Amino acid sequence: MIEKFTTQCYHSYIQFITIHMNNNQFNTFEKLVSEYSEVFAKDKITGDGCYFIKACYKEDVLKQFITTISPHALYKVKNLLKTIKG
Repeated sequence: MIEKFTTQCYHSYIQFITIHMNNNQFNTFEKLVSEYSEVFAKDKITGDGCYFIKACYKEDVLKQFITTISPHALYKVKNLLKTIKG
């Protein structure tokens, strides 16, 4: 009997996106972000930003995502350079 298991996916492009909402349309924004299969984690946060998104966008799709969210939010995109193990 298997009770728990974990799978890991490795992407060549990973972004960490901090979202600062321009309005209080949180449900609309969350539905919008959920439409992108490249998003693999989205968290509502406190402090510096309203949301923290982890995604694996290629450049052309990232541009489309940014264009789509721009009416709702300001954003900061950080790209993963290297994962340090150990």
